[in-house]
Amino acid sequence: MTGVGDATGGWTDAHVAVELGDLDRLGRLLDTGTDVNEEAAGLTLLHHAVDVELDSHVQSGDPLSCAITEFLLERGADPLRKSGGGTGVSALHMAYVNGHNLAYDLFQRHLDLLDQESDSMGRSRAGGEPGSTET
Repeated sequence: MTGVGDATGGWTDAHVAVELGDLDRLGRLLDTGTDVNEEAAGLTLLHHAVDVELDSHVQSGDPLSCAITEFLLERGADPLRKSGGGTGVSALHMAYVNGHNLAYDLFQRHLDLLDQESDSMGRSRAGGEPGSTET
């Protein structure tokens, strides 16, 4: 994980790629060993994606998107992983509370698929109801 200095608030190269919506760069970084669940400045890549997508929508008036979120989920990001080194909220909770309904619905479908896969293998996913009791 290579930091990019104080100008970006301590973000890693992957966080800069998320901020810029640069999926090609983000993909290359993940392909070369960046952890899809890495955290910088108190945000995982997935939390950062939810934030960037919401900010872009609000600031530009463009339709809400979840392209970065979807990309990270496809690469194995965990929507239940809590920010702040495990002391914060999950990206699922963040999307719900902040009204990123596209990301929230995507997370729910992703988790439902994981549950179905676990059920078919006789295992269950830990964690109970996703995001329902987090603060």
